[in-house]
Amino acid sequence: MACLSLRQDNSVYVVSADNILSIRQVDVYATTSEEVMFKAGLTAGEQVVTSVVNNVYEGMKVNPINKDNATVVVSKDDEPQL
Repeated sequence: MACLSLRQDNSVYVVSADNILSIRQVDVYATTSEEVMFKAGLTAGEQVVTSVVNNVYEGMKVNPINKDNATVVVSKDDEPQL
């Protein structure tokens, strides 16, 4: 399964600086099970949604969470997992 950032019909969910979601078509160069390489459609530094999200729509206000401030669940016998 390709990275979760790539959605149906070669689209991605992009989050703007003011936390507004847009759905954008992209040109895909290649995919692996963990990565997607884009030819066109994104600009360096743009935030792309990489998790499962349901019921999204163009212009939706979102609250991005990055890996550095995500909640970590730790059980007594397990290593921390994000």
